[in-house]
Amino acid sequence: MKSSLCKKFGIQYDTYTIKGNYIKSFENIEKNEIETAVVLQTSRDLMSEAFERNLSNLDLSYDYKCQRVSYISDIHLMHKIQNAGCRSVEDVIYVIQRIVNTIAKEAGRLLLIAGDIASDFDIFQLFVKMLSNTLHRNTMVIFTLGNHELWSFPGVQIDEIVSRYRALLDKYGMYLLHNDLLYTEDHHPLANPDTGTHLIKYHDLCQMNEMQISNFLRSARYAILGGLGFSGYNLEFNADNGIYQMTVDRELEIKESKIFEDLYNRLHPILSKKIQLY
Repeated sequence: MKSSLCKKFGIQYDTYTIKGNYIKSFENIEKNEIETAVVLQTSRDLMSEAFERNLSNLDLSYDYKCQRVSYISDIHLMHKIQNAGCRSVEDVIYVIQRIVNTIAKEAGRLLLIAGDIASDFDIFQLFVKMLSNTLHRNTMVIFTLGNHELWSFPGVQIDEIVSRYRALLDKYGMYLLHNDLLYTEDHHPLANPDTGTHLIKYHDLCQMNEMQISNFLRSARYAILGGLGFSGYNLEFNADNGIYQMTVDRELEIKESKIFEDLYNRLHPILSKKIQLY
């Protein structure tokens, strides 16, 4: 029951207060979100594409040759919760459930969630749990972290932060990419995609040569390289502006950006021989 009804009927409820350091806005990011909102909220017309490509009803029905990939980022739940005036835990659940319902309605077989979901790890956990309970069981969910996901862990090493998020997502059968490569093998349309999905973690990629990586991807239908990336090359919007709070400084930010860049430059020529890299 929402706090407004509890107050009306004199019912006690568990209060919820956002921690002050979990709410912060960056003017240039807000401007970018406004400018790209129309494009990011569009959806491709798969029926028209199927007709142009002469795909059968079977291809569409089983999402085989015309797979819908859904992408979402920068949900910023803390701001959503604040703007909704949430005063209780039930208020927070109500707000998150509405967002989750919208995502689930649009999601296809593959859902990419690219960071800045929540700066509070507890809220992130709640979002993941509710998303898992709402999505169709055949939807594969792949996360990357954003700078806001680091705010709950001042003084904690990046590897440990990633491990905590990875453990949470593993629990719900979801994937986290942090300098990792995920690929799915081509399979029968009725097969469970999870059985043919593989994650090659960063440290394993570093130990593999071009031939080994190519062999792994021999029957891949698609491959996704993902990671936070960081803002090492951005001279205006970076750690010096506090975008990671007290977790990452400028020196570490540049180092982490270089790690992802080197990995991308190493994998791109390998993958471009077989499949398109996104």
